[in-house]
Amino acid sequence: MIKKVTILSHQKFPSGDASAIRYVNLASIFRRLNYEVVAIGMGNTPYGEYFDFEYGKYVSLRQKSKSIFHKVFQNLLREKRLIEFAIKHHNNSNIFFVCSGLSKKSRKTLSIFAAKNKITLIYNVMEWFSKKQYFLNGLFSIPYHKNNSFIRQFKKQDGKIVAISRYLNEYFSSKGIQSLYLPFVFDENHFATLPRKSHKGINIFYIGRSRNKDDLYRMLVGFDIAKEKIDGKVNVFIVGENRKTIRKARNNNLLHDWIVVKGEVNNQEALELLSNADYTVLLRPPHERFAKAGFPTKVAESLFAGVPVITNLTSNLSDYLVDGANSIIVNDYSAKAFSEAIIRAVSVTGDDYENMRIEARKTALDNLEAGLFSEDFRKFLNDN
Repeated sequence: MIKKVTILSHQKFPSGDASAIRYVNLASIFRRLNYEVVAIGMGNTPYGEYFDFEYGKYVSLRQKSKSIFHKVFQNLLREKRLIEFAIKHHNNSNIFFVCSGLSKKSRKTLSIFAAKNKITLIYNVMEWFSKKQYFLNGLFSIPYHKNNSFIRQFKKQDGKIVAISRYLNEYFSSKGIQSLYLPFVFDENHFATLPRKSHKGINIFYIGRSRNKDDLYRMLVGFDIAKEKIDGKVNVFIVGENRKTIRKARNNNLLHDWIVVKGEVNNQEALELLSNADYTVLLRPPHERFAKAGFPTKVAESLFAGVPVITNLTSNLSDYLVDGANSIIVNDYSAKAFSEAIIRAVSVTGDDYENMRIEARKTALDNLEAGLFSEDFRKFLNDN
């Protein structure tokens, strides 16, 4: 008998943000375990039509918005529509693999239906926001309160948890909830080695939306501090929707002529840009809850591409990154420490640098390849 898993996601599956990419690669694990995979999401394909992706099929419930009011109305009903569609069209599933953040009412609806139909409920948790990420400490932030309420109110009877960090895994486990630590993994076949492109100078990339997570401004200050020692040696590319930070940097004369700003790109374009990269960069406040609870997609992508990362240690990155071997570690959360790490990175040349690239890719394949987690995942699914 064919086992079936249905993924319930708010994301633009299969090629949207980090969450969508995670679901694609988790689908690869389910396929290895002989599950038939269907993902319900909010992608850009025609409403209700099924399409193939590498590891199964997907369908979008996104409807074209006729007006701003229609768009708001659709967003308010998104959770309800997602659950109703899964219950109506995929009630023969063995597993519902669900995005986090659902309301208490929605979790109860799923729990009752799952118990009646012998469906295992598993929730994917990728973040736990911090108050400081939001205006007025999140007092009026709906995303903050939904995320915080979901995590604090989640109970054993609601289902199981797949946690992206040890921090989250330990939290849920301490409440007696079945939880599995699964970092940001990629299927080796999904993320093939990128052919390197020749270029002049050392190319350093930041790819993504800094939003209220990555401290892009502090990184730009760090580049400015290091400018006398790196000018003429590096090309820095800031890629993504970061207008607010870029405006602030421009007003403070931080955008030198060797810093190139590009707009938002899709995931495939971002991967192609990595073929031009010698390093990627990241800086996050290590003591904030969101930095402990998440796992930076950018780091996993960079390692799989064989591109060393310049970053400080947050989340569980110390399990994977070794200074001077597969990365350059920023010693503390400051612009000065970041500038020192940049100068060190620029000084690595020849075989030493090539060995870092080899080690970065090896680290990914030895520690973050999806298939490595198949057996633990199987046991987790079968454990009642």
